[in-house]
Amino acid sequence: MASQMEIITNEEGPVIFFATNATTSSEAIPAQTTTEPSGSGVVGARGNGIMLWPFGTNAANENADLTVVGWWKTPSGMWFAAKLIGFRCTLGTDVGLSGSVPADTDYWADTIDEVDGTASYEVMSAANQGSANTPAWIYLDGKGCNKYELVGDKDTQASFNAVAKFI
Repeated sequence: MASQMEIITNEEGPVIFFATNATTSSEAIPAQTTTEPSGSGVVGARGNGIMLWPFGTNAANENADLTVVGWWKTPSGMWFAAKLIGFRCTLGTDVGLSGSVPADTDYWADTIDEVDGTASYEVMSAANQGSANTPAWIYLDGKGCNKYELVGDKDTQASFNAVAKFI
């Protein structure tokens, strides 16, 4: 019998990684720094884990390769990053809503496949929801990081982004 994971959410609402969808083509892990990571694609960690609902633009069945990076701060003030997980997401036909983020021009990913990484994770995709075109999500353990950063290769998507909820 498979064990079940109890998920306890915090009271804060979801956040969006990018104010404007990203159009990058690189999954490079950022270099260590003495400057606190901030800006587009970076969110502060709250709780023990994070759930992501990826979305993007172009059309259904387009792909992007995304990487979730964890940032940790040392006692001396240096920040270093490490890859938590990399995954491929494929867009379905379900879109957001006009005037919101994701918008009605953004397609929710309905399929997520793990590519590589070391984080403990759980994925819910169309294949295991029993219905295609339902927004897929990935939950992962943040391993105690102070911040998360989403980097990626848009591949055949025109752009990518993700809704995040801290657990």
